[in-house]
Amino acid sequence: MIIEPERSAKSISDVCIAFGISRETWYKWKRRYDVYGVDGLKNQSRKPHNIKNVKVTEELEKLVLELRLNNRFGPMRIRFRLKRKYGVSLGTKTIYNLLKRHKLNVLAVKLKRKYKRFEMKYPNELVQMDTKGPFYLKASRTKHYFIHVIDDCSRKVVSKWCNRRTSEAALSVLKEWVKLHGKPNKVMHDGGTEFTSTDFKNFLILNGIKDKQIPKGYPQEQGKVEAYNKIVIASY
Repeated sequence: MIIEPERSAKSISDVCIAFGISRETWYKWKRRYDVYGVDGLKNQSRKPHNIKNVKVTEELEKLVLELRLNNRFGPMRIRFRLKRKYGVSLGTKTIYNLLKRHKLNVLAVKLKRKYKRFEMKYPNELVQMDTKGPFYLKASRTKHYFIHVIDDCSRKVVSKWCNRRTSEAALSVLKEWVKLHGKPNKVMHDGGTEFTSTDFKNFLILNGIKDKQIPKGYPQEQGKVEAYNKIVIASY
C-alpha cells in the first residue's frame, strides 16, 4: 500500500479510497516506513516515550495536606486543583500514597448531633399536639385527619378522627383531654394553622395554659407524638 502510488502511478487519494483509509493514516505509515522500514508498520505501543516524574517537594506536600484537611478534598479533586490553580501535575496514586503516609487517606466522619431525650416528671406538665393526614377511605376522595394530644410524662393519648383540619377540631380534642385528665400546664405543637388560630390561642389564655410552638424543621422536639403518628400509620 505504501509503494502503491509509485507502482501503479495512482494518486495517494485514489490509493486511500481503495484501501479504505484516510490520507492522514497513509502519511503516518509512510513516515514510519521511511524511518524504520517494514518494522515501522507493526503495531506501536501507546505508552508515552518520556514520562516526566514530578518531584514532591516539601512545599507541594504541604499544599496537598492543606487541601485535604481544610477542604476535605479526595485525591482526584486535589489533582484537579493542583493542575488548574498551580500548574502542577501529580497522579492520583501519588497523592493517595502521600495522604496514606500521613494517615489522611480516610478522614474521620463528623457524627450528627445527638439529641438529648427529655421527659417531664409529672403528668399534665406538658402535652404534645399534632395532626396527621390526610387519609382516604377506600373508594372515597374525602380527606380525613387524626388529631392527637399525648402527655409527655404518662404517654396517655386522646385522639380524634375528623374530616377537616381546623381549629374547632383541634379544640374539641384538647377539650376532651381537659375533661378526662384535667388542664395541662403547657401545650406544644408544630405551628399548624389549627394550633395558631385566634380561637385556639384564646382558649389557652382563658384557661391559663402556656403555648409552645416548636421551631420549623425540628419535628424531633415532638418526638413522642411523632412516634405515635408512626403507630397510627402502621395501623391504618
